[in-house]
Amino acid sequence: KVTGSMVAEEAGVSQPTVSRILNGRGYADDGTVERVLAAAKKLGYRVPERKIPAAPPAVKISSGMVARRANVSQSTVSLVANNSARVAEDTRQRVIFAARSLGYPLAPLSRRLLVGVIISRRRTINSYQAMTLSALKDVIYERGYRMEIICHEDIGLLNSRVVSGAVSISAAPGVNEEWRRLQNIPLVHFNNLGCRADNIYSVFNDYTVDNRMIHHYLNGLGHQRIGLLLQRNRREELRLMERTGEDFIRMLAEAGFPEPEALVSYNDGGSITERVKSLLAWKITALVVIPGDTCLAVCRELRRLRLRIPEDISVITREFSNVSEYQEPPLTALLPDYHTMADAAITLIEHFLRGKGELKDIAVPGTLIRRKSVARR
Repeated sequence: KVTGSMVAEEAGVSQPTVSRILNGRGYADDGTVERVLAAAKKLGYRVPERKIPAAPPAVKISSGMVARRANVSQSTVSLVANNSARVAEDTRQRVIFAARSLGYPLAPLSRRLLVGVIISRRRTINSYQAMTLSALKDVIYERGYRMEIICHEDIGLLNSRVVSGAVSISAAPGVNEEWRRLQNIPLVHFNNLGCRADNIYSVFNDYTVDNRMIHHYLNGLGHQRIGLLLQRNRREELRLMERTGEDFIRMLAEAGFPEPEALVSYNDGGSITERVKSLLAWKITALVVIPGDTCLAVCRELRRLRLRIPEDISVITREFSNVSEYQEPPLTALLPDYHTMADAAITLIEHFLRGKGELKDIAVPGTLIRRKSVARR
């Protein structure tokens, strides 16, 4: 039996969104409606007679309307918007809920918006996330805004905080599901999949451009058998916008390599030693390792196997600031454009608040820093 949750998964939206669309309980944009209806038709799900209302006429939502919805005075709405400690907690939550349900952006008089930055308390922050966090901090304060770090396990606390939106650097699953319980505030992921129907967007590394940049560079130096070792497993990659492994396999297949999957090592089990030896068995001459901190362990393993970098094998990694350049030899690395990605994430939040048309996910290419860990074959 086909269920609404199966339709939601096929359409890439939440189950409540499917219910709203198929039962005509609220407005949804045309693109989302079409995706849900196409998914329902493909799966053979019986769709009730369409009752989807036309988009409601534009109505300017005011603080007075929020006050009436929350059953408080306009001055109380202003106090909540400015995060005043003079407001009781239940009143604060009532005002925030009313504002979000009406789509009214609460903002302090100073216009210093508060942006949430979501991490996971269950996982160690890796080099990529640390550099992302640093770039976000710079961009948020360049804009004159404020930021508040919160663990994704505690997203519910945002029901009592006047945040204008949030950026997630957490790679842990479950962030989207938690976010769907909030209303009318945007979330921007770094690399994880978004869902525009739920106001969730993604800024990610343009992995197709980055992979081709690396292959073009290595091919030009005579390398044809190029291996890839990833810290993530296959299941984790399916949750990402950045499908580096999948794209790497496709490129190797296009180049005519008979078993491209053999040259991509996901972290699906086995030690670093076992994974490196497995790739070396295919006589690779170059190895790409992501992320940068994993590359340190791989380089140590290559030296233990008495392989010289780059004389015996060339190595490229993702830039680990203040670390990659001080290895012996200094590591050639792909540097993601962290500042541009952070800037794009905050701009998406601003455009959402200002109602600036349809928002889209954004891919940002990186830059290859050539050092001494790659040699001509």
